[in-house]
Amino acid sequence: SIVKERSNNAIYRSFSDFYSRLPHTNELNRRAFENLIKSGALDCLGQNRKTMIQNIDAVTKNYGKNRRDELEGQLTFGSYDDLGEVHQFQTDNDLAKYEEYPTNDLLHFEKESLGLYVSSHPLQQYSDEIRSLRFTQFRDIADSPDHFDNKVVSVFCEITSIKNKTTKKNEVMAFVQAEDLTGTKELFVFPNTLSRYSSVLKKDSLLVFTGRVSSKEEEAPKLLVSDVYMLNDYKNRSVAVSSKNAAMSDNVNNPDNGTVKDEKKTGNVVLYLRLPSENDTDLVERISAILRIFHGSIPVHFYYSDSRRNILV
Repeated sequence: SIVKERSNNAIYRSFSDFYSRLPHTNELNRRAFENLIKSGALDCLGQNRKTMIQNIDAVTKNYGKNRRDELEGQLTFGSYDDLGEVHQFQTDNDLAKYEEYPTNDLLHFEKESLGLYVSSHPLQQYSDEIRSLRFTQFRDIADSPDHFDNKVVSVFCEITSIKNKTTKKNEVMAFVQAEDLTGTKELFVFPNTLSRYSSVLKKDSLLVFTGRVSSKEEEAPKLLVSDVYMLNDYKNRSVAVSSKNAAMSDNVNNPDNGTVKDEKKTGNVVLYLRLPSENDTDLVERISAILRIFHGSIPVHFYYSDSRRNILV
């Protein structure tokens, strides 16, 4: 085995040396060799992963030639070391050199070969945006399912798999498995939503999902998706909404007009939003998502015109 060879003889000095000392049997075929490289297990050999992968054929050819020469007795005196042993191709000087793969490719190679990311995560480069936009984390939902139940949240995550299913109404919905920097979650994308966003729902895509959390006893919390965004689109949308909210705050009117009211008795400012009906769940979810993004100290009330109900959000 690889470990036994290293223990019994010496550490592997180079990529070429490693290959020449491999147990060349059916147990370690080309695919297994590539997976060793993609996983990062051979990073200690002094070559980047692309250089090693691109040179597999070269070292294989060299090893095969040495083996044939040895079997045919064609090795010269110069082919032996001071101890009289066969001198294998142990330097990487003749390897063709390549620039390393892009970071995202390296990460996906790790996931492909090991089933998980090791050196980093595709979302790690967006840490600043995750903090500034205050995305909800999957771990928070898992730790406090009752707190998040029926609340609208926005999450930024990577799609790991998508499974479509035909409903009883002969419509197609999607079950999306996704992960962020803290965990994994199942996202439900119902037919109406799927018809609007199917073009961007691809494996390995990094997307923002907005939707309502559903937490049931003895079941992991799920996210019922209402909207899907590319990160830049979501950021631009957030800026536009923030500007609009700032303009609204300049108007001080009564609650029936759905703007800001100064509560003279308490000295507090309260924001009233007048909505046509509480049955308009899509509108309610969208506004709730915006309020979660832009936290503040001002209480917000929904005033429903049809029922004349006033609800503190």
